[in-house]
Amino acid sequence: MNYSISKIIPYVRRYVLLGIYDVLDGEGVPYQKKEDTVVAKAEVYGNLSTFSISAEEQEMGTELKVTMLQSCVGLSEQGK
Repeated sequence: MNYSISKIIPYVRRYVLLGIYDVLDGEGVPYQKKEDTVVAKAEVYGNLSTFSISAEEQEMGTELKVTMLQSCVGLSEQGK
């Protein structure tokens, strides 16, 4: 089961994507660019999981969406 969260932020899509790349690069997180999505394997609170990060232009800004594609082995439902 995939878990997602999204939020509309008041910036153009290009700047949101640049921010995503900057954070991932700064943290040394490996990622792949796939069409309109970034797939990254990142450690969050000591748990290594795979995430999909996308930015879609909306009328009032950009929708930033993060989806956990593959959780860390043994992660509880609450942890997910």
